[in-house]
Amino acid sequence: MKRTLPRRLGPDERGTSALEFALVVPVLFLLIFSLLEADFALFNFQQIQAVASDTARCIAIGSNLCSSGAAGYAINMSAPGHAVGGLTASMIQSNTNATCGGQSNMTKVTIAYPLAAALPLNFIPSFMNGYTLTGIGCFPTIQ
Repeated sequence: MKRTLPRRLGPDERGTSALEFALVVPVLFLLIFSLLEADFALFNFQQIQAVASDTARCIAIGSNLCSSGAAGYAINMSAPGHAVGGLTASMIQSNTNATCGGQSNMTKVTIAYPLAAALPLNFIPSFMNGYTLTGIGCFPTIQ
């Protein structure tokens, strides 16, 4: 007659999946939220670049839309059309006699937007405070 050990003395694998899930979930969430933050940063960089380019063009051709100056036009363009909120005049610099890409007599608009303001989740706030997204727009000065 063959004797077998009772089930309770053998290997018990109940709960293994729950333990593995608990170990993997923090890494998975870190990856997902980091990708979301990177996506928001890239989207906002593209939007800031578009606002800088539009503002440089407006100033360069001497449009009446830019009568309030580069900062006023960029602020008016940023919020409704480009979803960049919180843009202030101190973040915007313009130069109508600049050199861009080796070309002289260009209108250059530079927007320095803080990265922490561009990220709604602000997943790692202390890391994001020191960085800015810089959008540069150039257009030949016509006026």
